[in-house]
Amino acid sequence: TLIISITASPGLVQNTIKAYPNPTAGMLFINTGNFAAMPGYSIRIASVTGQEVYNALVNQALLQVPLASLSPEGLFFLRLYDASGALVTTRKIVLQ
Repeated sequence: TLIISITASPGLVQNTIKAYPNPTAGMLFINTGNFAAMPGYSIRIASVTGQEVYNALVNQALLQVPLASLSPEGLFFLRLYDASGALVTTRKIVLQ
């Protein structure tokens, strides 16, 4: 399980995002925790070549990302962006 702990404004609300399973062979689940505290935030997943394969607003409690159809298997990067489009963090996802 990949765990991302952040402090989101306004009001500096603490939130934890969990992406699992990691490594994955198919579906990646992203539990966005208190998503209401993160208006305008987005999650993007890109391959090592920089090709964006997933993009979604953080506007629901659970996101499901179908990675099984992606090729080749290997390393992907999960990136979290704030409402202004600034990169908050980058984490690694492994597709088996």
